[in-house]
Amino acid sequence: MGVQDEERIKISQVIASCWAMPEFKQRFLADPRSVLKEAGVEIPAHVEVRVAADTEDYVYAVLPRPDLPALVERMPPGRELRLVKNGPNHLYLPLPMPPMGMISAMQMDLEGNEPLGG
Repeated sequence: MGVQDEERIKISQVIASCWAMPEFKQRFLADPRSVLKEAGVEIPAHVEVRVAADTEDYVYAVLPRPDLPALVERMPPGRELRLVKNGPNHLYLPLPMPPMGMISAMQMDLEGNEPLGG
């Protein structure tokens, strides 16, 4: 299943909301299809949606990824790289760790506001 540019922007907004709001992140991990629908991204019913959330121990990469060799070189020692691939009946959405220093600024910007798409 391919994702269009407009959908990529909406998914990026969902990811940014996950970084700023832990409750929103938990909703996204538990029911990604519903959260995406609220954000305006419709996933066909036959497609299974999985969120591949990075942790301190491992990082997910969705294949194909042209920069895979560079990603491997930048991996900190001790972190595991997990590769996943989308198919016609399943969609992996990577949820990377937030960039350093971004969380507090995002929380201030979003304080009191509803999550994107909510």
